[in-house]
Amino acid sequence: MFFALVHDNFVSIGPKLWNKLLFEEALQEECDITYTLPTRNDEGAPFIIAPNVMILPIVSLPQPVFNSKIQRLDGPYWVFTDTEAQMSFTVVDLPIEAVKNQLKVVIANNRYTKEVGGIKMTIQGIEVSIDTARGSREIFFDAYNSMGPTETINWKFPECWLTLTKDELGSIVAAGKLHIQTCFDWERDKDQEIDSAETLQALDAIILNFE
Repeated sequence: MFFALVHDNFVSIGPKLWNKLLFEEALQEECDITYTLPTRNDEGAPFIIAPNVMILPIVSLPQPVFNSKIQRLDGPYWVFTDTEAQMSFTVVDLPIEAVKNQLKVVIANNRYTKEVGGIKMTIQGIEVSIDTARGSREIFFDAYNSMGPTETINWKFPECWLTLTKDELGSIVAAGKLHIQTCFDWERDKDQEIDSAETLQALDAIILNFE
């Protein structure tokens, strides 16, 4: 159970778990009151120290439902009685520019995940996985550039070994390049969609996942 030190209808300390020394020190420093509190307060008893000074158990009211994409919770707000401090929050809209900036971060992260997530290709009748992670995809390009027109190369895919011609390796390089460019084109289009949105509702309707 959490408690709050309330002074002149303002929460000076809290929410805090019951701590005798903490609250006694706060009473002395915040209110210039010397008061001896019990070591434990498992039952959540309120303490009316003075007409304008109380230590009250906190009751958290149910949080309102909100859309974290375009809204946030504001608070806490307090209502005090002689027996408890009621803590609540309200929903407020986020500034539209802040939402746009945050959505662009999400879009960039989703693009990167898709970009480096790999692709599938069918080569010699076998479906194989092509690594598109940065630092890995360059291996295909470097090998292709170093090969002669009639040279072959043994390549280990996650599924199997294949002996590739230069044309086959070139098709892998081209497919990887197309995949990466498609990812960045998607991010550009989404950024433009975000920039053109004029309301929070329009921003909320934007699909952030790579389709």
